[in-house]
Amino acid sequence: MAQQVQDRQLNQRAFITFEFWDSKGLHERILPFYENVTVTESKSANYITYKPISRSSPLFSYSGAEARKVELTFSITLPHILAYSDKNLYKQTNAVDDGNEYFKALFFNKQKNGFINDSIQISNKIVPKVGSTKDFDNFYLNELEIDINSRETDARKKCIDIIMYWVALIRSSVLSNQEEPIYGPPTVRLTYGILYKDVPFICTDYSIDEDPVAGMDNRTLLPRKINVKMSLLENRTSNFGKFTPGERFLGDNNSGWEIIFDDRVNADPAYNLIDPKLFTLGGLRKDR
Repeated sequence: MAQQVQDRQLNQRAFITFEFWDSKGLHERILPFYENVTVTESKSANYITYKPISRSSPLFSYSGAEARKVELTFSITLPHILAYSDKNLYKQTNAVDDGNEYFKALFFNKQKNGFINDSIQISNKIVPKVGSTKDFDNFYLNELEIDINSRETDARKKCIDIIMYWVALIRSSVLSNQEEPIYGPPTVRLTYGILYKDVPFICTDYSIDEDPVAGMDNRTLLPRKINVKMSLLENRTSNFGKFTPGERFLGDNNSGWEIIFDDRVNADPAYNLIDPKLFTLGGLRKDR
């Protein structure tokens, strides 16, 4: 008798929060992890070297440290997302009120189920400029003169749409707001279990490639397995006061080895760990 696979709830304990600032305030979006992530961390100290005459070894003066570096590697696999989302994909009803909500309104929830309908119409022989997976499906079927009613399940289209939204989030990590250029790229906060709790980073570069063994979705040409790498630099800037974990802004202050000698134990901001309900909102979070 086959043993039932237990859901690890990884996406509730491992995700990236993107913080976008503009003239309207703060907008937060989440990229959840549904597969194991590889995190490679490094940090280096800066020392000024003094070499007194006739001394057999130099003297060192500590002048600070470089930003903590994190290399983040993870995959987004369409068959895995499709299997996970079975009967759990729905249209989020309490969507935020800015931007194109079609992609933002897609996510998983174990307690609701529904279907996404759109009224986008495309004509024969015209590749969709923008739009949902449904557009590309219809184009593909029309080109092959296949009955348009012979489409695959709605869950497949929803999964592809949300993966496209996640890819857009990754791409946004190095972009500014072109309508308000004074606002730079988003802050990227990494949450990954007990070791990383809302740590703020800037993303210096990313790469996206496909796994050639996994193949691709036939109609949209979306790779079934997308491999992502992100290079992150820690960015701890607040009011330059005392580090206080769990409090907005104060948790972004710098800390040093003093945390070893009190109850704080770690130097992470740990904002989102206060309210567990924030984990369940998926790709959407109410703007502040």
